[in-house]
Amino acid sequence: MANGPPDLKGEFARYKAQGVGTNIVSYVGFGAIRKAGDRDAARAPTPDELAKEKALTVQGMCEGAIGLSAGLFYAPQIFAKTDEVIALAREAGARGGIYDTHQRDESSYSIGLIASTKEVLQIGREGHIPGAFLPHQGAGP
Repeated sequence: MANGPPDLKGEFARYKAQGVGTNIVSYVGFGAIRKAGDRDAARAPTPDELAKEKALTVQGMCEGAIGLSAGLFYAPQIFAKTDEVIALAREAGARGGIYDTHQRDESSYSIGLIASTKEVLQIGREGHIPGAFLPHQGAGP
């Protein structure tokens, strides 16, 4: 989910070539955005890196994404601070997108369920974007 490529034109062309039907939607994935910048490190983005992340979010939205997806429970996204996610959510929200997330924690692995839920709500509120929660797949980190 959170690895949806920002290059959706290429993705949709591949689907069409494979004969995939018309009921396909895609998100631009925060994981793919971070990987595009070779950012697996536990650090905040530089201003230039954040500008690139925003541009990739805009590109994905303009190429047909329905929103931004994130997996803040998984590396390298787990290293992102909330303000980084909000910045990208604003770009997707400004283009009518939604924020779909595997939230940062659903138990007590890191920040706890309550704090994690508050973070999702904060991202939605400050990013001016509707948010949705996805259940985790598999065990903890």
